[in-house]
Amino acid sequence: LANNDVLYRDNQAHAEVLLLYPRTKVHQGDVEAVDAFKKLGKQLLDQHILFDILPDERLTTAKRLSYRMVLDATKPQDLPTGLSSFKAPTTVRVSANRPATGNEIDLHFVNYNREEPAKKRSPGGGIKDEKPIAVDGVSVDFVVPKGMKVSKIRFSTPENPEASALEHVVKDGRVQFTLPSFLVYAVVRLELAKE
Repeated sequence: LANNDVLYRDNQAHAEVLLLYPRTKVHQGDVEAVDAFKKLGKQLLDQHILFDILPDERLTTAKRLSYRMVLDATKPQDLPTGLSSFKAPTTVRVSANRPATGNEIDLHFVNYNREEPAKKRSPGGGIKDEKPIAVDGVSVDFVVPKGMKVSKIRFSTPENPEASALEHVVKDGRVQFTLPSFLVYAVVRLELAKE
């Protein structure tokens, strides 16, 4: 943990889309808006969209301008084209963060695929029953922030904590690469430099 402190301490989310939590509607007694919010949130997770959540009454003009799109779950709309994309099973969740220090964006991948317990309603017996199924071939097409370029990409997992360099292609403000196989968690560190 100490070796990777910069990855987790005081980092900020890096997202392209903002999903508004309908707190105003909840205060008005409209709980159906929460169901729409949950449904859209799950869709965004399954599509591997990099998104943040903010209560609707806290949205400011400055906040709105820091995202490609702001989504209100009660007003369906199509996502913009050109967002970062991740080809991975829906058992994999993706998020991105900017550490408090350094010029980098860290992509976090969590794979929830596992052999389920034999008894359908059994949560299993803890760590001894955890049987993760590795995921292979997760591909990334990531939008590099304007004015920046990728100088290095490093990949690590708890099983292989020594970061290894990943081959990648940079084209039209995007970086593309494929992750090696991993079990439950992987992190990709995109080191950035000014263009």
